[in-house]
Amino acid sequence: MQFPPIDWSHIALARAGIPLENGTALTAREEELAALRRFYGEDVMSLPLRVLERLLNNATWTVQWISWFVHSVDQVKESRGYAALCDQLQDREKFDSAWTVLQIAERAHTAGFNIAFDAPVHVGKHKKIPDIMLHDEATDTSFYAEISVMFTAQNQVAASAVFRQFADLFTEFRDEPLAYAGLVLKPIPQEEVEGLVGRVRLEVLEVRRDRAFREVRIPDTLVLALAPEERASQVAAWAKANELEPRAFGAVLPGADQFARLSRKIAYEGEQLPDGHANLMVLWAQGLFVGFPDPVALAPHLAEMVKDHPKVAILVIVFEGYTFAPVARADVDDCLIVASRRDGDNRQFIVVPNAAAAVPMPIAVTDRLKQAFSL
Repeated sequence: MQFPPIDWSHIALARAGIPLENGTALTAREEELAALRRFYGEDVMSLPLRVLERLLNNATWTVQWISWFVHSVDQVKESRGYAALCDQLQDREKFDSAWTVLQIAERAHTAGFNIAFDAPVHVGKHKKIPDIMLHDEATDTSFYAEISVMFTAQNQVAASAVFRQFADLFTEFRDEPLAYAGLVLKPIPQEEVEGLVGRVRLEVLEVRRDRAFREVRIPDTLVLALAPEERASQVAAWAKANELEPRAFGAVLPGADQFARLSRKIAYEGEQLPDGHANLMVLWAQGLFVGFPDPVALAPHLAEMVKDHPKVAILVIVFEGYTFAPVARADVDDCLIVASRRDGDNRQFIVVPNAAAAVPMPIAVTDRLKQAFSL
């Protein structure tokens, strides 16, 4: 049986059934979809996979993502290097990298920075091209930003996926959120995952039925406490007694020193940045949060580590999704931890000024950058 090809008419018809959120007009949604069509052209099947996935997903948050994308591309259209950014966003292989650049550029532009893409600089005798050049008119400060993703070490990919399956159980029933705290004590062999996840899900269902506190201990494998929200104080007391954090769920992963990997990544990306400037580096680093789910505890370690990289005046670490110790906003010494849902996806940022930077970022510019990541 042959299925009809997917085209823009098919997508528009399917997405017309998505419920309207408060304050959202149907005509605005149709115009945004039309703008996306003009940007990418008629061949739907050649779209970058991330864009196609969102178009075929009728969850309401994808409406917000499409709106954000269309308006972000339009917002930076007067910036130098815009055409090169568009080329990358329209290239299936380069989209993900360009998408991370667009996220930071849109935030910076909204916060009042002038931006330029792929502005060449000389690093020693070599010509380099950082992702963005930013200029703050109020202080007449220009600086460069390098934006990248630190992929999870190969021996941790499976363990991270297992961790997410456990963590998803605690948010599965959004009508009745649970208080929880726990830790997976070892990497779980793939053949044991289904049974262990099933065991934890049964415990979740028991808590929902009995409205009682439950402790789960599987020797050398898992420790966990669960309770309905009205008994959250019992989970908090249990977490304190077991040196864990309430509303946090962590996992011990197979050996990869995430801080060493992060330090090497900063050094590598820093080769694109010039001396004599207060540079910004933004890294997506999912693996850090899997083994270290509390961003408040993580921030001081990052502040110490970045001192080994004087080229970087400010380091920003990004986690996409829930940290399971969600912090809406917290100041830890000079660091800022802030959560954001600007394009429909949950993100957590840790903004880390470098006390040992060769060229410190002016305080006013640092404050404006913190504002940008708080949007």
